[in-house]
Amino acid sequence: YDEHFYRYGGLRNCLFEVERSIIRDVVGSQCPKPCRALDFACGTGRVSKVLEELVMDVTGVDISAPMLKLAKSRCTLTRFVCGDMTQNPNLIDGEFGVITSFRFFLNAQEELRRSALAVLRSRIRDDGLFIVNFHFNPISIVGLYSRISDRMRGVKRRVMSYSKAERLLRQHGFRARESYGYGYWLYRSEELTMPRLARAIEMKLSRRGSIAALGLCFIIVAEPM
Repeated sequence: YDEHFYRYGGLRNCLFEVERSIIRDVVGSQCPKPCRALDFACGTGRVSKVLEELVMDVTGVDISAPMLKLAKSRCTLTRFVCGDMTQNPNLIDGEFGVITSFRFFLNAQEELRRSALAVLRSRIRDDGLFIVNFHFNPISIVGLYSRISDRMRGVKRRVMSYSKAERLLRQHGFRARESYGYGYWLYRSEELTMPRLARAIEMKLSRRGSIAALGLCFIIVAEPM
């Protein structure tokens, strides 16, 4: 599964390139200095690798030892910790100027979402940034198509609209500062026929914050309230 994000010509790789570009732009221009970064639910270290190119002190945390083993082979400067911060808030010390969390909150149960946001809110600096992504927006073009298809097949999947995500963050002490959407087009398959063009279009559209709520995926850059 993880290798799909790195294979040129695939949809996941295209969307990951957009995410990587957004993280670089936001952290590079808005991150408080000096800065410590925390990649929460870091998995195999895709985002941690981007962060360690931008920030001197990066920590990744995840409950999966096998994923962290791969992350350690990929990231040479990040410190990885295996454990559950929602159960053990003192697993990692100190506050962070940047906290990221990708592909976590959509899949998490409601109670886990609340616990995770509470502990992350307690660990972010007052001038810090919380960069969080959600990856299945039901009102996007792809989301609408999938909802129709799922209903015909009797399938139910987890979804998260932009308004619901923003409300979730606000309920736990975060204010949305800006947003980026991507995954606007209804791609026929994982393999893209014109990957360079698809990437260029997605990159351009991702910078139009006014339409972020319509992307299949979106990133919210939030600040503590």
